[in-house]
Amino acid sequence: YPRMQALSEGVWSGKDKKGFGSFVQRLQPHLKWMEQEGIQAANPLFDIQAEVIGGQGAPVALSFSNMAGAGEIRVQVGRGREMAYDKPLRPVDGTYRAQTYVDGKPAGRSTSIRFKQHLGVGQRIELKHLPHPKYNGSKPAAILNGVKGSNERYGDAEWIGIDKEDFDALIFFDEAKKVSTVSFRFFHGPGQWINAPREVKVFALQEEGQYIQFGILTLPVPEGKILEATLELRQPA
Repeated sequence: YPRMQALSEGVWSGKDKKGFGSFVQRLQPHLKWMEQEGIQAANPLFDIQAEVIGGQGAPVALSFSNMAGAGEIRVQVGRGREMAYDKPLRPVDGTYRAQTYVDGKPAGRSTSIRFKQHLGVGQRIELKHLPHPKYNGSKPAAILNGVKGSNERYGDAEWIGIDKEDFDALIFFDEAKKVSTVSFRFFHGPGQWINAPREVKVFALQEEGQYIQFGILTLPVPEGKILEATLELRQPA
């Protein structure tokens, strides 16, 4: 359970009439009945799904939802009090924890997302080589959205992967900004054919239309799954 209900839905409805949203709504009474009968059924309907939206030249926001589209979602920022969630939040630095409540009681699994503001958040980014579909995350905007990828899993929405090509990106700032350092974070999983880069370079476009190198950093072989590095930019001689 509730796979039997899902199987029945598919068989009865046929290919042309399947509707997941409608099925989710009709499944909820069945789940309540199972709970009353002591049946240990998997119930992900109220698990919180977090997403960073916006970016690519637009302000970013944090969005929280659940599969059921029901219940009350409450969000806690840091150690503050929970507040009712009704629309995407414009984030500030901190950890956001969201939980669904049904009839005043927690339902489903909560989730937490940590946001860190930096100069690149919301700016437009273009990649020379598109992410591989297996490691596509939230598309290129994930690189600048202020949320770090998982320390353990490369398959979450915040990691992207480039296959057999260099990572080559252009960041377009909406106005002139003074940048002194650039921080990087890479996932390293040789067993899954995922390798952190060996070197990073940072260039800036000059008024003359030429790219000038402002920094280069040789990276060590990571001892664990995560490699973090910061490059200090220097004016070329």
